[in-house]
Amino acid sequence: MSIIQGTSKAAGGGYTIAQSIRFDKTTSSHLSKTYGSAGNRRTWTFSTWFKRGKIDGSRQVLFAATGQAYLQLGPDAASREMITILNEGTGVDLNWYTTAVYRDPSAWYHLVWQFDSTQATADNRTKLYINGVQVTDFTKAATPDLNLEGAINNNVEHKIGEGHIANFYYDGYQAEIYFIDGQALDATSFGQVDSATGQWVPIAYSGSYGTNGFYITGEDSADLGADYSGNGNDFTSSGLTSADQVTDTPTANWSTWNPTSGTWIYPATFSDGNLTAIRSGSGTNIVGSTISFPATGNWYAEFTIDATGSSSHIWQVGIIEVDDAERFDTVEPRLGQGAKGYAYTTNWSGSPVPSKQNNNSAVSYGTLGTATDVIGVHLNNGTLVFYHNNVSQGTAYSGITGEYIFAWSGQGGAQVTANFGQKGFAYTPPSSAVAVTTANLPDPTIADPSAHFQTTVYTGNGTAIGSGGLEVNQSGNSTFQPDFAWIKNRTTSGNEHDLYDAVRGATKVIFSSTTGAEATVSEGLASFDTDGFTVGNRGEVNTSGNSMVAWQWKANGSGSSNTDGDVTSTVSANTTSGFSIVTYTPGTGVHTWGHGLGVAPSMVIVKDRGEVTNWLVYHSAVGPTKKILLNTSDLPATDSGIWNNTAPTSSVVTTGSGLNDAHSFVAYCFAEVDGFSKAGSYVANASTDGPFVYCGFRPAWVIFFITAGTGAGRSILDSVRDPYNPEDSLLQANTTAVESSGSSYYTDFVSNGFKLRTSSDFNGSGRTVAYMAFAESPFKAATAR
Repeated sequence: MSIIQGTSKAAGGGYTIAQSIRFDKTTSSHLSKTYGSAGNRRTWTFSTWFKRGKIDGSRQVLFAATGQAYLQLGPDAASREMITILNEGTGVDLNWYTTAVYRDPSAWYHLVWQFDSTQATADNRTKLYINGVQVTDFTKAATPDLNLEGAINNNVEHKIGEGHIANFYYDGYQAEIYFIDGQALDATSFGQVDSATGQWVPIAYSGSYGTNGFYITGEDSADLGADYSGNGNDFTSSGLTSADQVTDTPTANWSTWNPTSGTWIYPATFSDGNLTAIRSGSGTNIVGSTISFPATGNWYAEFTIDATGSSSHIWQVGIIEVDDAERFDTVEPRLGQGAKGYAYTTNWSGSPVPSKQNNNSAVSYGTLGTATDVIGVHLNNGTLVFYHNNVSQGTAYSGITGEYIFAWSGQGGAQVTANFGQKGFAYTPPSSAVAVTTANLPDPTIADPSAHFQTTVYTGNGTAIGSGGLEVNQSGNSTFQPDFAWIKNRTTSGNEHDLYDAVRGATKVIFSSTTGAEATVSEGLASFDTDGFTVGNRGEVNTSGNSMVAWQWKANGSGSSNTDGDVTSTVSANTTSGFSIVTYTPGTGVHTWGHGLGVAPSMVIVKDRGEVTNWLVYHSAVGPTKKILLNTSDLPATDSGIWNNTAPTSSVVTTGSGLNDAHSFVAYCFAEVDGFSKAGSYVANASTDGPFVYCGFRPAWVIFFITAGTGAGRSILDSVRDPYNPEDSLLQANTTAVESSGSSYYTDFVSNGFKLRTSSDFNGSGRTVAYMAFAESPFKAATAR
């Protein structure tokens, strides 16, 4: 049995975690212990790292004690899914429900539950920390009484992974499980911020444990409940076996099936920590892995045929490109039907079978599959080979390019168990092949996205420039001098979106929400500073008492001359982050101008500075034959006069006669950078189980364009205005409206992309939506949120 794992960046100055314990709700697995005597029932701390498995709307308990004291994930009274709930019990039903939801199955969370009923302030008597940040937004039934002695740490049964009400079993993984008797500790005793990435990482706990304290690591596969605190407070395991010790940990995150990735129409059911999937009924779905990988690498995974389903149904496994349209099919998605989906079909009533399939074309290939067969999938520098019980079936496809996930389709009782390497492979992998874990992902070009893009929320004070103005400072892990600042007053209606950049110069503003020409406003953004900017008392950027948001990008200062095109342009380019600001004067006719990025941009936003006219947007998902208007809600319209039916190249953008005159223009150009920015499109489904869009990072900012169907605005979400899920604070680039919020916009920003959670403008039935997203953290380093 072989586990292939790369060398991961150790967390917290060299601290790594070797294993975790997998809890499976279907086997009622849990750990339990009854203390012989009570410890300190007024003051204690519980800490764990956890990664979600089955997310089914049920109540799942992480830690509990008899007397109905528990910490759980699950619905509140209003049936909102995945709310963390605190309940101390012993006649005092606290019922603290977080506003935030925690339903990211692709990465790890760190949780600390602190209890100290000796505190004078009632709200300080119990605290919750997620990824190092104290959670403060709750609905509360009650607060603990002063000096309350609760059920936790009493001489009663305590459980990890189960409550004391039937079927409240946790499903997923836990690692580094601590209980500290007699101390109220915050998250910094167990983790810290990695200065290089800005992400929360584990550290070794160095304090004492108290009499009833414990430290469970799962290090002994024969005794997963063993206590390594030195206290001998071992827990007894139930429903757990040695196979439930896995190498999926907070410092080496492994791929699993992603239960949020398929379309809602024919969902699969998951178990075994999201490694097993079954599609019981008719109708197929595409189940995808949580981690993507470039086709240029050398990747291997194994998939066991647990059940082929009835004879008329399909069982197929393979890979699919993260943007393949078949992933968003709301009719009956099936692996291999799309242009970038590649399947090995081992069972089916159709013909040919067995077969390989791509772009809805099937060719005879391989061997019929039966239960217990192991299918190996090997993608090596664009060449795809399938193995059947360790026997190569020959090259299936070659010349594959792009970013891929492993995928499976089945129906009629078909079932698969995936092994991405976390359990040790059944067969020796092909030479130099590696498993799909974050440790083996390429290091991101940008480890800390806050050094190139930030969102800043601030409150205006109405101070004029003559009196010093208002200095707005960034608050990310890194800071930078912005070269492009897009500012919106969130509070007062009628205020434009103000856009400033360093190439045109401070005080020169244009407005995404109108056709207006450039204006000079002395009380707007007056200067770009080393860690932000300074504004005067212009209402759009500094109304006293109003809340403002500023989205800021780093380019490269005021720019320099560029002669790549037939029109000389002034370019400020950040080739690391794929962003440039360009000014140029085209004259009439068709012209090209240099953008300075060295790679083709995926989105270009252009405005004539001297004329009252529309903003024009090029987006790679729409193509160069159509125009998108930023300042209206119009659908893209065919117009060869805008981009001259010519996509941008690695050096120039082509503009047609409809986008050229004697005025000066400004263009903002954005190229995709792995782990930092992503442009693409998806098909909406108007469901609370909406499309999952893989970005390869946790988003910080996303703009949406409706490109087919009906729709309204140019919606923008960001992770600062909404620091936890669901994201629901919406601004529209094409209107002066104030920020709106509510369930109509629910979207989850997760560790590897975003998930639509409601029927909204950008998830309406029959709509195709293009987007551009920027990262808060690349997936390789991201925790769940």
